[in-house]
Amino acid sequence: MSATDTEVREALAVALKAVDGLRPHAYVPAAISPPAAVVTEVDVDFDAAMGRASDEMTVRMRLLASGELRAAQLNLSALTYAIRTALWENPTLGDVVSDSRLRRRIGESEGQVDVGGATYTVVDLEVQVVT
Repeated sequence: MSATDTEVREALAVALKAVDGLRPHAYVPAAISPPAAVVTEVDVDFDAAMGRASDEMTVRMRLLASGELRAAQLNLSALTYAIRTALWENPTLGDVVSDSRLRRRIGESEGQVDVGGATYTVVDLEVQVVT
């Protein structure tokens, strides 16, 4: 299949629209309206299979929620598992890739950040993609 990083970003954002209430973004938006998932980085391992058959990507996303800290953390937890389910149900991201899965929630990234004068509770996720 050999999708580009741009195609993967955009297909992932479309696939995550299946998560009720989540606002997914393929790129960092000018303004955040939580809860949101933003693709922040894509690492590409080219020619992962013999004969240049596929590439492997690690896509990092930041989940952002607002509100009281405990409620925001609970929301991020629920969103994490909803994203996992969405990828189980659509692992090819609409036939753009061979496979995808939520690989990891990065615990040390959990906390609060200030973006444009607003404070959000965040956690980072990694999605593994095979093109």
